[in-house]
Amino acid sequence: MIIDGHRHIVDSFEPILAEMDAFGIDKTVLVGIGVRDLGPVTIADSWVFRWHFLFRTLGMLKARQLVSSPTFQHNLLPHPRNDAVLAAIGQRPDRFLGFAFINPESAQAAQELQRCLALGMCGLKLALVQYPTDLGGGKMVALCEIAAGHGIPVFMHLGLTAASSRADAWLRPFQSSGSSSPMPGYNVSPKSWLWPAAATTYLSTPPATSPPPARFGSCAPS
Repeated sequence: MIIDGHRHIVDSFEPILAEMDAFGIDKTVLVGIGVRDLGPVTIADSWVFRWHFLFRTLGMLKARQLVSSPTFQHNLLPHPRNDAVLAAIGQRPDRFLGFAFINPESAQAAQELQRCLALGMCGLKLALVQYPTDLGGGKMVALCEIAAGHGIPVFMHLGLTAASSRADAWLRPFQSSGSSSPMPGYNVSPKSWLWPAAATTYLSTPPATSPPPARFGSCAPS
């Protein structure tokens, strides 16, 4: 089985389904969007991405300029949209899985996550470039506790601020004490440390009886 582990959806899932069929993809993990217009945040292929040094220097500078620009801030939604994902997994649960896209700083963050999970989503997505939060703060812990209670994974892109990007510093005290995780019951798997905007970390939150590794919380590929 081939699973596309991360695909954003704007509205209809039909174009995505057509691409999946064309490329032989069995299932796709869908995530909503956090912007009003994709144009200002669409990055074309660039020579900056072809060399590691440029990626970490000029790439970082461009990312910071983009995120701090009035255009970006005006384009950013205070609450990411999850309804298109819910529609897709509701109509085609055989082909789509859904991760709830949450702004940790939103007052409705926990409520929205609970809503999405109750309607069939099976993971939490955090994009800390757009929605920075303190990795060790209470809002992050609250969301992770909900995830742990449901036995779902947490998938996040690290941010550009110190508090939202220093996963190494966040993990170091626990690693030195012999623990692999900042919170009991969590397994942390860093997927990339190229630079904060490109860094991705998974917090897997296995329930008391851990499912097989191929499962996404309560959503199991069949």
